[in-house]
Amino acid sequence: MTRRIEELLAKIAEHKARLQSTGTLSDDSNSQTQIFKITDELAFIVQGQFNEIEKMKKRLHQLEKVPRIARRK
Repeated sequence: MTRRIEELLAKIAEHKARLQSTGTLSDDSNSQTQIFKITDELAFIVQGQFNEIEKMKKRLHQLEKVPRIARRK
């Protein structure tokens, strides 16, 4: 995962702790809470996409290591 995503996740965790300590996180009618929850969901999706991209890169590197003759069979 890239450094920028890790930094974003850390900021989200800090903000979540702040909202929990004030009790704001449990108030779904609060616009700040709504925005936070959407941002948290988006970060989760982005994190998952980066993980999938890394898996695909690893598979591609493994395929590149296979000799060409073996690929033809």
